[in-house]
Amino acid sequence: PFGFSFLLLSAVPMNVGIGSSAAVEIGTLSCLNAYLNLNLDGARIARLGQMAENHVVGAPCGIMDQIAVASGRESKLTHILCRPGSIVGEVELPPGTGFVGINSMVRHSVAGNAYGNVRIGAFMGKKIINEIRAKTGRAALNYVTEISPAEFKGEYEAQIPETFLGSDFLAKYKTHDDPVTTVQPDATYRVVGPTRHPIGENERVLKFITALEAAKSGDQNALVTAGELMYGAHESYRDNCRLSVSEVNFLVEAVRKRGPEQGLYGAKITGGGTGGTVAVFGKIAALKEHIPQIAIEYSRRVGEMPDIFEGTSPGAIEFGAKRYAFGASGWKRFDV
Repeated sequence: PFGFSFLLLSAVPMNVGIGSSAAVEIGTLSCLNAYLNLNLDGARIARLGQMAENHVVGAPCGIMDQIAVASGRESKLTHILCRPGSIVGEVELPPGTGFVGINSMVRHSVAGNAYGNVRIGAFMGKKIINEIRAKTGRAALNYVTEISPAEFKGEYEAQIPETFLGSDFLAKYKTHDDPVTTVQPDATYRVVGPTRHPIGENERVLKFITALEAAKSGDQNALVTAGELMYGAHESYRDNCRLSVSEVNFLVEAVRKRGPEQGLYGAKITGGGTGGTVAVFGKIAALKEHIPQIAIEYSRRVGEMPDIFEGTSPGAIEFGAKRYAFGASGWKRFDV
């Protein structure tokens, strides 16, 4: 009964940083949900998808992709708060603007050591912060994004080491309190950069939403602000997490060189990094003109033409499950 859905999902490009593994998980769960009449809502489906990723596949990812695939809305950005995973609302794009993805053709994986090590480093940083807070009688943080970048820089940053040998960390703190990763005693983890990144990224997202709202009201300078926040997000992932690669950086810089004067406002890495897809924000007309040119430039660098992803679609809940039956007149679809 699930064959047709699996055929559809087989066309999803994998390892390109656009939630492809989440699409397979949520698509499968949505089929099961409809076929078995489980009546699961989008939040529960997303959580089950993350559990499959964490505990079956062994990828220590968060829940962002699963929520977006399950509950995203067509033609809207979904504001997700991953504490631990809820939808705050939807954000409409300013008129005449849009996003396009350019595949770097460098495969990435959140199950790899690079991504997992950055996560471990961030959890180490949170553990150190909570030890500092405990000494002054303050409650422990559940998430590092509960503090602002200014608070992190002013009170904690100087007390968090650049790196930490796993065995030394375990001897001092016993555990990093992450149920889906394991500190390896002989591995050296970067700590302050991975801890700094999510704190800054949380603030960048909120400022990005504010900039889009201002642009919708006619403030064209706000589009430039939104784009700069995207560049800032990319630079943090590149420098604090060290999860970018030269090919991805080339694509981001190709967008930056054209700039707002040509209708391209911002670009950033997506997904778990170490490859994958670059998201580009700009005027729709500018995206149609310049993205193919950038793709040609990039093909000369890597020897193949990159995939370009454009358009928008509803998430699994909005789209709904479809049932197909084959009869004398061929295939017929029934909405579930």
